[in-house]
Order: sequence, then structure tokens, then C-alpha cells
Amino acid sequence: MKVVTIKNTLRRFDKYRKSKMENLEIAFHKFIRNNSHCQSELLPVSKVKHILILRNNTRIGNILFLVPFVRQVREIFPDAHITLMLHNEFLGQIFNNLNIDEICYSRLSFKHSIQSFRLMRKLKRQTFDMIFSPYSSSEDAAICALIPAINKIGRESKTKNSAFSHTFEGPSGKKHAALTSLYLLPKAGFALFPVNHTIKLSAEELIAGKNEFNQIKSSEKTVHIAYFRGARGDKLLPESYWRKLIERAESEVIEKIEWIEILSPDIPVPLISNVNTFYSPNIRHLASFLTNVDAFICCDTGPLHLADAANVRCIGLYNKTDTITFGLLNKRSVCITDIDEFDVIPALGIGVSTEVPNIL
Repeated sequence: MKVVTIKNTLRRFDKYRKSKMENLEIAFHKFIRNNSHCQSELLPVSKVKHILILRNNTRIGNILFLVPFVRQVREIFPDAHITLMLHNEFLGQIFNNLNIDEICYSRLSFKHSIQSFRLMRKLKRQTFDMIFSPYSSSEDAAICALIPAINKIGRESKTKNSAFSHTFEGPSGKKHAALTSLYLLPKAGFALFPVNHTIKLSAEELIAGKNEFNQIKSSEKTVHIAYFRGARGDKLLPESYWRKLIERAESEVIEKIEWIEILSPDIPVPLISNVNTFYSPNIRHLASFLTNVDAFICCDTGPLHLADAANVRCIGLYNKTDTITFGLLNKRSVCITDIDEFDVIPALGIGVSTEVPNIL
């Protein structure tokens, strides 16, 4: 009985804390907001010359999910100067070759507080025509409130509306995290173009990835399958699962399989002692390398969505997360929810054409 009482007390306290924090967040945005240039009317395309897109998040997968929105903004505003604000330089590589004019980095942390302050001071000296906050995190909302703009566009939110000049309620029902914010554009009066979630690898990057792959592979007639065992939290699968999966694939697939394990700082040692391995701290280098394999197997984590955005055939193992929200967008890829009993050969796509468009 005492345990139940304590839990109920903690739940009530947490509910109280959240309600008070909501009021503080609303008051904070009203206190810091710079709305001296804001207009109630939304600007037409011809009047929009300077755009800022905000996304302060540190996870690779979440930043990859921003690609469709950034591509749409560039299509809609071909002549505008687009500035993209991200958290750090590591994530900025994702947007190479996507015709973004400028990328700045907030580095929001106590350690980099001076650099963050200098960036905000610099951005406050100019007035943007439009600021988009497609995911409206607390950090993005606060930055949007601070920086002067004619139109500040974000999601409808009980606690963040005062940071924007225009907010729009999203559609009901589940939607993929990479597509969920696209509704903001037609709501603001802009027509959508065909959706494209892919990154753009240069010819030089693709050649470098091909050369790296050629140094590893042993035969043209072999099926080359890469896999990455890393994942966050309870998405992580045990070594025993990966061993059984490899054994099952080798027993069911007639062709000889040459395995390549993708390593990382968290997984520096391969599962199998004599297996080929590949590691690169550069995510574009990793993506370029993976474009050469026949399939890539991975749990729902950053490298999976990186490979999917590079048009690699991916087998995503979804033991915890929802495929509607975090599934694979590449039409060559498959999402596996029954991770123990799925059909290996159809999933690997052996004999399936690799000719697919980049557009969803």
C-alpha cells in the first residue's frame, strides 16, 4: 500500500511540475520574443529572399528526417538565401550538395555557451523574411522568438505559440517523422513538390566508396551483405541474435554471402573474428561505401536511416519502434517487425532490380 501511495504522490508531483513549467515556458517566450518586424500576412514566394530553418537536435536519424523539408523549401524558394541552423558540424555534412547557402551551428550547451551567444547576437542583427521551425522543440521555439523575422512559422503548440507569428495544427493520425512537418508549407500557402528524402552524394564520394568497397570484397559473384549491431537502449539486440541471423541467412541463401560488419566507437570489435569490417567517422564516407553492398541489415538507428537516404537496400529490424513513424522510406528497403521469423531471401531482395527512383 505504501508503494502505491508513493507512486501516486510522485505522479501528482510530476503533473504539477509539468503544468508549472508550461506556464513558465509561455511567459519566457513572451519575455524574449522579438516581434517588431512580424506581419500578420504571409509573404508570397516572390517576396521571400532570406530564410532560416531551425533544427537543434543531436541524433543523426532525426536530422536525416529533416532532409525532405529542406529539399521542399529549396524547391519552393529557388532564389532565396537559405540558412540552416543545426546543433553541430558533424550533422551538417548530411546537407552537403543540397544547395543550402549557409549552415550555422548553435552548439547549445554550457560548454559552448559563449559561441552560442555570439551566434545569436549575429543572427539578431539581420531580419529574415521567414523562419521555419518544422519540429518546434523548446530550443527551436526560443531561438525563433529571439531572432527578428517577418514571418515565423511553426507547429501549433499550447506552450510555444507565442514564439511564432503563424502556427498551424498538424493532421490527425500517425505520420512518418520525416514527413510530418511538410504540412506547414501548404498551410502557409506553398504548393508541395514531389517528396525526396535522399541525401546527395557527389561523384567523387561515390568513387571513393566504390574504391573502399573493392579493397574489401573478394568476388563479383558473391552476395555482399553489411550489418551494424549498434542501437540505443532496448532496441539493441544481443550478439546471440546476430549469430543466429547470420547462420539462418547462410543456410537459406544459395549464393555465397560475404559479410561486412560496420564498426563504430561503441562496437570496435567484430562479432566474427574473420569477417570483413568497415569503419569511418565520416557519415558521408559510410553512406558512399554502403551504396555498393547488396543489402544492409540494422536496427532502427542512425546508420540505418543514413543508408536508406543513400538508396541502399536496407533490412530494418524493428523490435521496439513504430514503423509508421520511424520506418524506411526507400522503396528498396523493408521494415521487419517479426525479427525472428521473417523470410530471409525476400528481405535481402536477391534477384530484385536495383533500378528505383529517388523520388517517393
